[in-house]
Amino acid sequence: TADTGFTKKYEWQIWPQRLYMTLPVAHAYLRTGDMKYANAWMKIVKSWDEAHPYQPFEPLIHYIKTDMVWRDMQVAWRTLSLLHGVFMLQDAPFTCDEWKYLYDFIELHANHLYYEAIDRLDRNLAQNHVLQIGVALIMAGAMFPELKNAAEFIRIGSDTVQMNLKGAIYSDGGSNEDSPSYSHFIARLYLESYLLLKNNNLTMIEGLRESIVKQYEWLYHCMAPSGKVLRISDSYGMDAEADIRRAEELIELDFPRERGD
Repeated sequence: TADTGFTKKYEWQIWPQRLYMTLPVAHAYLRTGDMKYANAWMKIVKSWDEAHPYQPFEPLIHYIKTDMVWRDMQVAWRTLSLLHGVFMLQDAPFTCDEWKYLYDFIELHANHLYYEAIDRLDRNLAQNHVLQIGVALIMAGAMFPELKNAAEFIRIGSDTVQMNLKGAIYSDGGSNEDSPSYSHFIARLYLESYLLLKNNNLTMIEGLRESIVKQYEWLYHCMAPSGKVLRISDSYGMDAEADIRRAEELIELDFPRERGD
């Protein structure tokens, strides 16, 4: 493919901004209870924070014109990484000041995503990066109902997920993304939204459960005979059958299991 310069300029820079690397560290603490992992997690988070001062959302500046640290899916995935991290670290004996720091840091991210989500809703922009913003907002509001704007996070997050459900998922369960492995993580994001709303007795998004079942049915019929994801576009050969089995532990996938060509 032609070299647009995007990969050289951005990809090496934006992936670390999502704090993916903190998840296995938090999981190591959850498994072992060893405080060295909790301290390492906190060190990574604080070091990142010190190196990347907050940048308020400026809707008139396209994210490509920024360093993308405080824009788009970087903020969404960083928020998800932080939320999953504090869930796994909830029993860590951090000091009150450390926990206050984490609450404030998560609230800063959620407030930022709130304004990004409103911008996407105003433009009716439905695609997977926007879906991530909606899910992160629902998760932040559900996990931290004591936050000042928690109810608004859930409302705007739900509106964002619903916009994507209507604008980016087809009636057969397929996604407007042209990558089968993308469809797996997209279905899981909808499932995360559904479970967060259902398990916290929050207002459900109309048609969400039915679409999730349709999405997994589409994934079932579109996997290769080997049970792997089809290698189309930038899709990778993940285990589709295993992913569907994991989803079935969380939601009843009541679609027929007959396959044809």
